[in-house]
Amino acid sequence: MTTNTTKAAPKTRARKPRTTATAPVVVSFSNSLLAYLDIALTGPLGPGGVAHRITRYLVTEENSHGAYVKTSVIGAACQPIIDRPVIGTDDDTETAPVTICRAVSAALAQSLGVTRCTDTACYPVQADELPGGAR
Repeated sequence: MTTNTTKAAPKTRARKPRTTATAPVVVSFSNSLLAYLDIALTGPLGPGGVAHRITRYLVTEENSHGAYVKTSVIGAACQPIIDRPVIGTDDDTETAPVTICRAVSAALAQSLGVTRCTDTACYPVQADELPGGAR
């Protein structure tokens, strides 16, 4: 007695191409800037925080006595802004940042692990700042 057994042809799957995750390039501030540079910080003061170039906006706020006063608000140079109506008027508008930042010393921020923003509006990366770049 012969049994006729046939094996099914193995299924072939197309292989996914291998992708390697490229780590973002972390760029530090140069030592010559750390002594005097203040940055606009978004996020925590430590890993996860981002250092931006400071942009100051003059906005109107109501103080604790009910009077309208002009004050300075810090925003990041690369982040969006809005035009909002001036408090206490009907016609005027003023420019304000969407995200309000904190002013922090670049030396402190860098020592605690804050990442430098490399957007062209903030601190674009120069060729000599990249690993293996021109020195």
